[in-house]
Amino acid sequence: MVLTGTWPGDSLITILVSNGVKDLSGNAITPVSSTFTTANGSETDAPYVVTERPASGVTGVTPSSPVTLFINEPLVATSVPGALYVSENGVLVSGSTAMNANSTVVTFTPTAPFTAGAFVQVFLTSAALDLHGNALSNYTGQFTVSADPAVNPPTMVRASPYHTSENPRNTVVDIEFSEPLNPSTVTSASVYLRDPANQPVAGPLSMRNGVRTVRFTPSATLPASTYFCLYITTAVQDLAGNYLGNYFSATFTTVP
Repeated sequence: MVLTGTWPGDSLITILVSNGVKDLSGNAITPVSSTFTTANGSETDAPYVVTERPASGVTGVTPSSPVTLFINEPLVATSVPGALYVSENGVLVSGSTAMNANSTVVTFTPTAPFTAGAFVQVFLTSAALDLHGNALSNYTGQFTVSADPAVNPPTMVRASPYHTSENPRNTVVDIEFSEPLNPSTVTSASVYLRDPANQPVAGPLSMRNGVRTVRFTPSATLPASTYFCLYITTAVQDLAGNYLGNYFSATFTTVP
């Protein structure tokens, strides 16, 4: 047996079953009672933003990325557009605001892509309301748009082996850059490995990871307990012709 209905909030409800209930043979049920308490009928907790995409604090965001906010409970859809503000380097950005079917996801799409390298801030104010009329807890997030590769020089992101580290004798050198490189500028004159006598170590260069990573593979096993120095010159260029921002060198040794 299922008893359905709408119960008053914050109340003690008692259900009674009398001996008037009988089985098919006419046997009366032993009388029973059960109680429970309903929740407060007026929900007063403020809704809040659970997370943001792009995540708050990240860098290198694609200029055309929309801003998406995930809310912990449904909002009144009509209250959101007037509560959402997005700025770029301190200037408000125009765009369209949309919500998903159950009004828990807010998406802002800028009218034009964000400016390369811009600092973007996102504000969702207490003007946004939940279905009970509770004001949203004010939210602020921020992210940085990726720089324009057409005008910014490539930079080195990471190198393996690490500077001053000790490594196996069959070490392969990988250098990752911030953007794709022009392969024709990655040569033995711009990327090379030298031994303690300042002689070049023989080996081929190759490109990996969408021409963002340079790999140098020594042609022979490196001698033990030996010091080597890796050099990357500013002759290296990106696909737009921008030269590497800084000359780079790093050292490592091989194991005994």
